[in-house]
Amino acid sequence: MKSIFLGIALACATVGSASAQSLFDDNAVMADFSVATLTKALQQLGYTYRQTSSQPAEIEVDLQSPRGKMMMRPDCRAGAIGKISCPGLSLYIAMPPTATMQDINSFNGRNDATSVFAVQVNPQSEAIILKRYLSADSGMPFGSFKGNINRFRAAYIDWLRFSGSVPSAPGP
Repeated sequence: MKSIFLGIALACATVGSASAQSLFDDNAVMADFSVATLTKALQQLGYTYRQTSSQPAEIEVDLQSPRGKMMMRPDCRAGAIGKISCPGLSLYIAMPPTATMQDINSFNGRNDATSVFAVQVNPQSEAIILKRYLSADSGMPFGSFKGNINRFRAAYIDWLRFSGSVPSAPGP
């Protein structure tokens, strides 16, 4: 009788672990950066996110440490036979203007894949934008996507330190 219960318990554990498996392993190729693909990837990485109502669609990702909102804007276009593909992805964070052009140029000289620039939001205010662009014309391994997200977050922390802002308590 114990062996029957043990067998059932093992079968349930196997089913449970199969459903809890990752959607992507690091070598799995993300075909593109569609909203559907991005939400699955962000869910697997443990991020809290929401899709905005703006057009084109964007995903707003909560960053816990340091606090912030990372925006993801897929670069989508019509492909063959009317199929929409999203081979590009802009990652960006908008921040208050806390730096001079000299600071921005100096930071950009140190970072080749992530850049900072100032934009005029309206006649009375500016913002600083931290941006990184990813390209997946032939797909992107999930491990590379995860690494790019981590490097973008590291550049955000680097910018906050560089510009004199202090990040909140450390965390994931």
